[in-house]
Amino acid sequence: MVPRPARVAHNGTWHADGECAAPTPANSTAALPDTLDLEPLGTVTRVASDRGLVTVRAITEGTLEELDRSFSVALENAGYTIVRSENEIIEADIYFADPQGRIGGVKFFTTDCAGQVVVRLLIDAQS
Repeated sequence: MVPRPARVAHNGTWHADGECAAPTPANSTAALPDTLDLEPLGTVTRVASDRGLVTVRAITEGTLEELDRSFSVALENAGYTIVRSENEIIEADIYFADPQGRIGGVKFFTTDCAGQVVVRLLIDAQS
């Protein structure tokens, strides 16, 4: 385990003893589109579905640049078109669409847990 920094974590994963923790997988990922490979996102920790929109939270290790690149490839391999992509110092965003016009977005941002990146994905899963 990595020692926790003195400041409070921003969406990192922590043990009660103050150490950065390995993420806990979500109980179910059944709401996710089966065409999209989420392996580049790391450990999916939360999946929720509401009115045809699916939100996903994941924790992974790596850099924003690596994740931006690998998930862009995963999106394109699943038939999505990258509409816009931004990569800043502390966060990165990818906006995408499929041939049917369904849209989605993914945001990667660093945490206070060294090497951990939080991923938030929102995707239109209506058929």
